[in-house]
Amino acid sequence: MTQEELEVPHYASVDEVVQRAARRRDRSLPRIEMHPDWTSATVLWSSRNGDHDPVDRNSIALTDHLWQELTRWGEFWQAHHDSHANWCDNASRDEWMQIGNELLAHVQQQLWPDFDVVGAFLAE
Repeated sequence: MTQEELEVPHYASVDEVVQRAARRRDRSLPRIEMHPDWTSATVLWSSRNGDHDPVDRNSIALTDHLWQELTRWGEFWQAHHDSHANWCDNASRDEWMQIGNELLAHVQQQLWPDFDVVGAFLAE
């Protein structure tokens, strides 16, 4: 048997972390990817069986403020990034990445019990 080291975030108990890890292993913890896309205004995508569908705002428990911040973050990307995967300038890219990392941490915390949220934008 192999042991797995689990990080316990400040907003969770050890028991919750163990239960969540078990759900991840048996693939019963739904996955949400955070990244922008030219096809949609959303930056949250449900990732199931290889399909990527926009997350319906009413299907998850995020605050209105966080939804607004995610929308602004996606709009920033569309305003400073072209469809050929080029940034207008490095400063814009750096600002977008910093904001994205902060938003990712908030989304992960708010959805932590029910979803595995990953920052797919980090590969940018």
